[in-house]
Amino acid sequence: MLKSSVYVVLILCFFVTLSGCGPRKTVDLGGGEGAKHEMTYDEVVSTWMWMSLEELAAIDTQQAIVLVQRMAEEGPEGLDPVLEILGSPDASPSSKVLAVICLSPLIPTDAGEGLFAPLMAMTEPEHEVSTRACATHLVGLFGPDKVLDRIRELLNDPERRVSTAALLIAFPKGMPEAAARVRPFWEDETTTMHEREQLILAFPEQHMATHLDLFISALMDHQLGAQARIRAIGVLGEATGDKIVETLAAVTNEEDVDAQVKVSAAGALAAVQARMERGETGAVAYMDAPPVAQTSVEPVTAE
Repeated sequence: MLKSSVYVVLILCFFVTLSGCGPRKTVDLGGGEGAKHEMTYDEVVSTWMWMSLEELAAIDTQQAIVLVQRMAEEGPEGLDPVLEILGSPDASPSSKVLAVICLSPLIPTDAGEGLFAPLMAMTEPEHEVSTRACATHLVGLFGPDKVLDRIRELLNDPERRVSTAALLIAFPKGMPEAAARVRPFWEDETTTMHEREQLILAFPEQHMATHLDLFISALMDHQLGAQARIRAIGVLGEATGDKIVETLAAVTNEEDVDAQVKVSAAGALAAVQARMERGETGAVAYMDAPPVAQTSVEPVTAE
C-alpha cells in the first residue's frame, strides 16, 4: 500500500534530477524534432504520478498509457507504482481510473501475468471500495477460466460499485446470473448515466432480442452519450415493428441531436421500412411486451 509520504516523494521527483532512486534504465518516448527523446525510468514514473493528480478529463491518456508501457519494460516490479496508486486509500478515484485505463492494454501481454495476483487481492473486502471496483474491472479482462468464480462472488458484493463492476464484466461474458440482473439494474434509479452507457455498449448479441425495449429507452434518452445511442440505433435497425419505426423516426426529427446520431437513425429507419415493405421480419420483431426472463434474483444493491 502506498504511504502518503512515498506518494509525495514520487511527485516531487518530477521536479528534480533523480540519482540512485530506483532503476536508471533509459526509455525512449519518441517525439518530434527538438522534443526530449529519452527519460529515465524514475522520470517516467514521476511524470505519470504527476499526471495522476490531474482531473481525468485534463489528462492525455494516450501519453499516460505509453508511460506505463515503458514502466512494464522494467519487468514485474516496474508496474509497482501504478499498482500502489490503485491500492492506496489516499489516492483519488480519478487516479485509480487512470490506472485502469493504463493497465488494461497490458492484461493480454506477458506483463499481464504479473498483474493477476495483486489485482485479485485488491478485490477483497479489506480494500477501499474504489480500489475494489477498479480491480474487479481489470480482473474481468483476464480469461474466463481464471476469473468467473470470483466475478460470480462479486456479483453479490454488498458494495454497489463492486457488484456493478462485476455485472458489467459478467454480462458480456454470458453468465446467466448476470443476465437476470440486467433489467432491474437498468430500471434502478440509482444507476448512473455512465453505467447505462457501459451496459448498452457491452450488450451481448444473444440477449438483444429480449431487451429491445431497453435499446428504445436508451435511444430516446437525450442524456446518453452519442456512442451508446448509435449502438442502440444499430440494434434497432436490425429489428422490425411499428414501435421501431416510430422511435427511429422521432430521432430523425429531433432538432438538437448529434449529427452522427441523426444520420445513423435515418439510415436505420430506411432499412427497417424497406424490410417491412418486403414483408421481412429482420433479425427480430419488436413486441409491445418483449419477453423477460423470470429468474429469481436479488436486485443490484444501491450505494
